[in-house]
Amino acid sequence: MMNECFRRTASIFILQKKKLLIICSVIVVMLVAGIAFRNAIAASLFRTVVAPKINEELAETYVPIVEEVQPPEKAVKQEPFTFLILGVDQRNKETGRSDTMIFGLFKPDTNILKLISIPRDSYIFLPVEDSYDKASHAFAYGGANSAVRAVEHLLDEPVDYYMSINFQGVVRLIDSIGGIELDISKDLVNDDPSHEHFVVKANQDVYSGVDALNFLRFREDAGGDISRASRNQEFVEAFVKKAGSLDNITKLNELLTIVGDNLQTNMPPSQLTEFIASFIEKEEKNIAINSVTLNGKGARLGDQRLYYLKLDETQLEEIKKQIDSDMGNVVAAAAAID
Repeated sequence: MMNECFRRTASIFILQKKKLLIICSVIVVMLVAGIAFRNAIAASLFRTVVAPKINEELAETYVPIVEEVQPPEKAVKQEPFTFLILGVDQRNKETGRSDTMIFGLFKPDTNILKLISIPRDSYIFLPVEDSYDKASHAFAYGGANSAVRAVEHLLDEPVDYYMSINFQGVVRLIDSIGGIELDISKDLVNDDPSHEHFVVKANQDVYSGVDALNFLRFREDAGGDISRASRNQEFVEAFVKKAGSLDNITKLNELLTIVGDNLQTNMPPSQLTEFIASFIEKEEKNIAINSVTLNGKGARLGDQRLYYLKLDETQLEEIKKQIDSDMGNVVAAAAAID
């Protein structure tokens, strides 16, 4: 009798266990499908509710560069594309210089973002001006068009899009996302008589917009221009990671509204919002960021013996080969030869 009771109990237990496994399997499948469904719904809501307002607010940011007859047709949600970030420290109505120049290459299919920082004092050829000068002077002489042409000549790669951002908007932008994390182990003290004075305290958990802007402006460490370019790169990485972690889609509206007041670009707003929507649809939203800063040696050149950074040609050639590979230019060239 006891054995029969035990067998019945065991059978019920095994049956319930099987049911439990089936139920758990169904739940897992539903969760996996739910992620894709939730992403699709979120992207749909973004396209229908948020994107139209963003497109309207960013309409005035669209400024094609000289010689562009129509907006680029590249499908940013599938094909690799290049861009140039120009951080312009422009105050009041003065003509600003691009203190930050970062060439970017993004591969949407793999979520890989590559950033190449060009130090502001780099001695490069400026095609529009038909002369050699500091990289930062290109924007001061001829705006985004001059800066884009200079970088294209330097890296032997077309720039699909440029983004000129006034640093005055950085404070509002960073504060709107609750600050960003920066790796600062020693106080940054800018106290040279010829420079703007400020101190950025080290080892803070989160840095405010004012601190972030001063982090970008700091210029009195031993690394000079190269260190400053690396900090600019670190700032972009920190911002991308923090902004990309925000769960509330409507936050994008606020961010882009702030950006809209301080941005000029040749990427149509509709293309930008479609790229964001396609990113929302993805299950994997973590972006792998690979960064490098162009290196070189300082030198005094010209009649006025001005300081310039003579770039390392070996490093530059290696970077150009890598860009060709990432953009598929090597494969295309080989196919053309065949």
